[in-house]
Amino acid sequence: ESARWTHGIVDEHRALLGGVAIHPNEAPKHAEAGDLDAVLEEIASLATHPRIRVIGETGLDYYRTGPDGVAAQQESFRRHIAMAKELDLVLQIHDRDAHDDVLRILAEEGAPGRTVMHCFSGDMEMARECVRRGYYLSFAGTVTFRSAKDLRNALAVTPVEHLLVETDAGRAVVRQTGARLRELTAYLPDGRKETLVEVPFQRTLRQAAASATSARPLRAFQLRTGHVVAHYRPVRTALAFLPFAVAAAMAAAGLWVDSLGFLRVILLTLGLALLYVSADALNKSHRHRQWVLGQGKGKVAVEEVPLPELPEQVDVDDVKEEYGRLLSDIVYRIENPALFDPHEPTSKEFTLALLQWDNNDGVVGDDERRDLARRVRATFTAARANAERIGMRHLPEQYRDRAGTALKAARLATDKGATESERETALRRAVEILDELALYFLPTGADARKAITGGVPLALPGRRSS
Repeated sequence: ESARWTHGIVDEHRALLGGVAIHPNEAPKHAEAGDLDAVLEEIASLATHPRIRVIGETGLDYYRTGPDGVAAQQESFRRHIAMAKELDLVLQIHDRDAHDDVLRILAEEGAPGRTVMHCFSGDMEMARECVRRGYYLSFAGTVTFRSAKDLRNALAVTPVEHLLVETDAGRAVVRQTGARLRELTAYLPDGRKETLVEVPFQRTLRQAAASATSARPLRAFQLRTGHVVAHYRPVRTALAFLPFAVAAAMAAAGLWVDSLGFLRVILLTLGLALLYVSADALNKSHRHRQWVLGQGKGKVAVEEVPLPELPEQVDVDDVKEEYGRLLSDIVYRIENPALFDPHEPTSKEFTLALLQWDNNDGVVGDDERRDLARRVRATFTAARANAERIGMRHLPEQYRDRAGTALKAARLATDKGATESERETALRRAVEILDELALYFLPTGADARKAITGGVPLALPGRRSS
């Protein structure tokens, strides 16, 4: 159910990416019910969605599942590994009390190119082995627990290019209290506060999480690469620090202006309180800055980084681009006018399919949109083939001779071997005849002049810029 929900939510909201899998603890239940194969086939189908980027969580959990469930867990794990490799997706591994078997099965099956050890819980030696194999190690707030010395040692030997940082279901809220990763503090839901002091990295949490030198999390989950940095907004920064200035002035007046009498105590108290509230608000809001993805000299707000287009969107855009190129080719338009006549049956089918695509009319989900994209491509191919088959016979007979003359003139006007004078004369002739014919599916004289003299090419809405 959670995999279907993830599939539906990433389909509805383009800003989200997702992962699907059967959790290790669920595999024995499905095996016992006799539907493990069917469920795994459904996961494989859901994983073909272009915004599903992860197969996971999968793996082994010997903490919650007894010996009877081990075989089903291992079979499910192997199937997920194969699935991730076949679809070229990230493999995200859940490993609890099963370190040796997880590493053994990954070695036997061959891990995908991007393998993430989710909520890593191994020791220093396991971390070294994972790094040697090229896996990513993702550390959660559990690294701050007082009893997690082995986990901190594992973190200490993990190079930053293999490091991810995560939170899981709100179990640990991680806040950066200093400029270095070694000064990381976790505030836990039960009120405890744990401070990480044993990790020698001289890296900020942001650098560890976004890995500014190589953008590892972005690479791991197939997002655009770049350097994630904080972009400070001057006006908002000034406004953010304004309460500090006011609070400092009030506190100073309370300390040193004797003439205020009893008001000094009030001003001092209010000033100190305002300083505390302002500092807390600034720390929580961060409205004075914005995380941006730097690529060369340009910067894009992280929340506005465009995701890759859906395959069907790319295909329809290719059709629009090709149609726009033909629309700008005056010789082609005169020679094959049926493609541009919406009353011609095959061209009408293409036009209606394209309108339905652009208006998202009657498209409910992935399957319908994929079918519609295929219909746009098929109807365009059919309309173009039909237009090229009948050629100028599509024109009313009384106009064919004049259109033929316009075609010859347009060819000469676009012939780079002709002299400039010959091309200009031919262009004037073509423009004159096209304006005289005034057929709605032929180019106008103005269209011809703009296209032949190098004006902006015609295009359909949504055509990608080159």
